[in-house]
Amino acid sequence: MNQPNEGTAALLAFLLGLIGILGAGHMYAKRLGRGLGFFFLGIILLVTAGVSRALYLDSEEIGWWESTYNTAYLFPIAIAGILYVIFWIWLIFDARKMCREAYE
Repeated sequence: MNQPNEGTAALLAFLLGLIGILGAGHMYAKRLGRGLGFFFLGIILLVTAGVSRALYLDSEEIGWWESTYNTAYLFPIAIAGILYVIFWIWLIFDARKMCREAYE
């Protein structure tokens, strides 16, 4: 059986992570369970950010003078976005590591 290529795993993790598909590099490195776990964690982060953004946009229709809570929805958007980017960068390097460890 062929050993997964580190560069391909990193490229998959990078490119597919840009469009919200995390864990592809791990799936390529034959770590299916780990890759699917990362995929679903990425979906949770994106859904959290999306729902918070929708609630924030809905609260803007009220007007800032009528509601003091409209900026409360920005916090989950920022946290989910920051966590997604940090996690995505880490996954690129971890996918390469998984390829190295796959057949040692």
